[in-house]
Amino acid sequence: MSSTQFDMRGPDFIHNPYPTYREMRDRAPAWRDPHTGHVFITRYDDVLGILKDPRFSSNRIADRIKRVPDDVDVSRLVDLLVDRLVMTDGSRHRDLRREVGSAFTAAKVRSYASGTDAMVRQTFDSLREQDTLDVLNDLALPVPSRVILSVLGLPPRDHQRLREWAEDFYLWLAHSPGDIGARTHRAVDSMVQMSDYVDDELRALPSGGEGTYVARMAANLAAGEMTRNEVTANLIGVINAAHETTTSLIANGTVCLLEHPGELQRLIAEPDLITSAVEEMLRFESPSQIISRIAAEETEIQGVTIRPGDMVALVLGSANRDDRVFVDPDSFDVRRNERQHLAFGRGSHFCTGGGLASLEVVSIFRQLVPLLPKARIISGPVQWRPTPAFRSPQQLVIEFDSVAITIAEFGGDWYGQVPTAEGSIDG
Repeated sequence: MSSTQFDMRGPDFIHNPYPTYREMRDRAPAWRDPHTGHVFITRYDDVLGILKDPRFSSNRIADRIKRVPDDVDVSRLVDLLVDRLVMTDGSRHRDLRREVGSAFTAAKVRSYASGTDAMVRQTFDSLREQDTLDVLNDLALPVPSRVILSVLGLPPRDHQRLREWAEDFYLWLAHSPGDIGARTHRAVDSMVQMSDYVDDELRALPSGGEGTYVARMAANLAAGEMTRNEVTANLIGVINAAHETTTSLIANGTVCLLEHPGELQRLIAEPDLITSAVEEMLRFESPSQIISRIAAEETEIQGVTIRPGDMVALVLGSANRDDRVFVDPDSFDVRRNERQHLAFGRGSHFCTGGGLASLEVVSIFRQLVPLLPKARIISGPVQWRPTPAFRSPQQLVIEFDSVAITIAEFGGDWYGQVPTAEGSIDG
């Protein structure tokens, strides 16, 4: 297996990684990259097993930092990473998750439904006169930003700069093109600004802020239950994750529906399928394609020896297309209704905000789907972000069909007269 080579950086892979994933699952399900030493795990059962295995640590800070040139000061970035929920393990992880996840329990998420629906409707109302939609800038970026700020109790006016800071962080975190020194400088600068912003909000809670998530974090700080760095680091982490995952899911889901008009037509005819459709979007085009763990002790996976300290890359995008688990995995099927995908991870590190992300995306597609019959992408062929870890279009502008717009404006109802994907109208 060590002699097998896979290109996970080239343009063909970035455009469509799934044929490579299939080959990796079949030929080298545990593959050590000869350049980085990282071990890529691509089969569902192996990925799931590691996600649940405490012998694999989530503290990947050292691996991230070793890429940075020696002359770049990353001490503040390290401070903010070391106390983030996603970088902790064991009892410390459980303690932090209890506090950080308090706003994202199932009951809490249900309580956000009406407010989220109102924000989504308001966004679509503001776009009603348009016959084109910039999916990222008009919808997928601003809506998740406004929702998470509302959930946290932070001012909605700040969504633009917060998402810009988050983008700088993820450009550094991923193996992206461009000079790592320059990307690190931008990430450090943005995280320092974000840290200062969060500290200011903690010191001066907005009027009526009692009972908000930020107020709870401030109370934890005052009671000595969390340190200031833990509070700051995890508020930043929640904001960043809300931008990255939900934004990408909205864009990816739109591409899925436009590239599969038969499934779009089915969704229009059977609106109750919207929830299972979102689960299928998560499986079919997972926003987080690869997450990583550090081996704490020696073990063996698929004939490959994993040594202590080895970086193990869990390829969620491959696991979610594994034909050993999913029937016809390379088909997009809104009726699939299988929630065993790993797009939100599994085990103790299951995505804290996964429920909120799904709630937002379901709400958005209830409004967006009626506009999509005969819509077309006018921003050119889909160009995916040039990193294997995160998958979403770099740009996505679509043009609506006038008939679909007219019917959507006629109450915006899925029922009664609905356009089909072929553009006809069922009475």
